[in-house]
Amino acid sequence: MKESISVVAILGTFTGAACAQTTISVYGSVDLAVRHQTNVVAPPDLGTPVGSATAMVTGYDYINRLGFRGVEDLGGGLNARFNLEAGFVPDTGSLDNAAGRLFNRSATVGFGGPWGTVDIGHQYSAGYKTMAPYDALSARLPAVNPTVFLAPGGTTPGCRPITAGACARFDNDIQYTGVFGGLTLRAEYAFGEAPGSEKTGSAAGIGVNYAQSPFLIGATYTKQKAGNAIPPNLPAFPNYPGIALDADKIDYSFGGAYNRGPWRLAVGYAEHKADTIGGDTTIKGGWAGVTYHFSPAFSLTGAYYRVKLSTVALPVFRPDGKEKVDVGVLVARYALSKRTSLYAELDRSDWSNGANFARKTNAAEGLGVTQGAVAIGITHLF
Repeated sequence: MKESISVVAILGTFTGAACAQTTISVYGSVDLAVRHQTNVVAPPDLGTPVGSATAMVTGYDYINRLGFRGVEDLGGGLNARFNLEAGFVPDTGSLDNAAGRLFNRSATVGFGGPWGTVDIGHQYSAGYKTMAPYDALSARLPAVNPTVFLAPGGTTPGCRPITAGACARFDNDIQYTGVFGGLTLRAEYAFGEAPGSEKTGSAAGIGVNYAQSPFLIGATYTKQKAGNAIPPNLPAFPNYPGIALDADKIDYSFGGAYNRGPWRLAVGYAEHKADTIGGDTTIKGGWAGVTYHFSPAFSLTGAYYRVKLSTVALPVFRPDGKEKVDVGVLVARYALSKRTSLYAELDRSDWSNGANFARKTNAAEGLGVTQGAVAIGITHLF
């Protein structure tokens, strides 16, 4: 449920006054789970499992957030809009804000009309928004879902390294969205803001979805210009030197979903290629998943992901230059109401050839080990 506040703004200081109504919504989510995992590894020795661990995990199925969204009717079918969204950690009560940003999830302002919307600021990339409908887990379970790290995005401090797009967002981004029947088109440009070189660190992307029941298909393409692809001195890797791009970084994906009756099937593929100093880095990911709704309240989802990383730029952590992880996930959800649901989840990750990438939490990953986990949790939306 969203709380709405209506504000009447009196405009005009000359011969007349114009009235416009603004609707502001406050929304958010609280998600916590208890997770038990085998073969946990931790820095600085990421190659040796230290045993099993049970922990409370925040935002396990649905990332915790507190947001404010507003729309002002400007007349003639036009509107002004804004969105501010912050992440938080309910198990400690702190902000989910490693980068020192209050609204780390979204901070945008823009316009909308019959032609579509234009939003500017810090926001999810066009690629991520386009990929989510054909992700095997519908972009849920970010702690175990590699797709959220295969989506294009800028390298914000505090985000997961290696994929160089772990936040799936861009700063300084201008993004257009247009919906024309079953076709949804997204296009964006993110400014690099590099002195003396306007293109350095910039990005341009496009995403297209087409939905004609029961099918949906989509594709994305994003190109980023040379910049600091992966930052140095990350918390889990204090001596990590970082990687600089030698040329462009390109991300693309395609996939589809089938929704009919109680069934949902989804398949997709994503690839990331960065021309880095010292050698190219390529990440390839494919996935498939199926969801069955036994009733309006109860559903079961099974998903499989395979992600491969090839690089010669990280000899300290990846001496053979080729890594792979296979992830299997099974999750059951039961809705107690429109806003509150319970879930239980099982997953297994097989890390091969020294793999340690494509997941949310450094300490939960293993170099060449097999890990299993079980989690139970609750999600409340407001």
